[in-house]
Amino acid sequence: MVDLLSRRIRLIDAALADAVFLDVTGRTAKRLLELAGEQDEFQLPITQEELAGLAGASRERVNKALASFIRLGWIAQDGRRYRITNRAELTQRAR
Repeated sequence: MVDLLSRRIRLIDAALADAVFLDVTGRTAKRLLELAGEQDEFQLPITQEELAGLAGASRERVNKALASFIRLGWIAQDGRRYRITNRAELTQRAR
């Protein structure tokens, strides 16, 4: 029980730190990297609205962040499939 509680507290602490120290674009980059894992090519298993919920932002703001990543050449999109083309820059933005 203590292990479960400590894990949840760590998750809540990390989420609060993200909300305070990262803007919407940074939180979106971080969630994309989490969803991709080690894969550079992946299908988004959730909707953009759900991604927005994970990032603590509106769907419109997350959509603008994704468009920005595409414009910068950090990711490529084909429907719900994404390919990370510049993991280093995306990771830097997520910090």
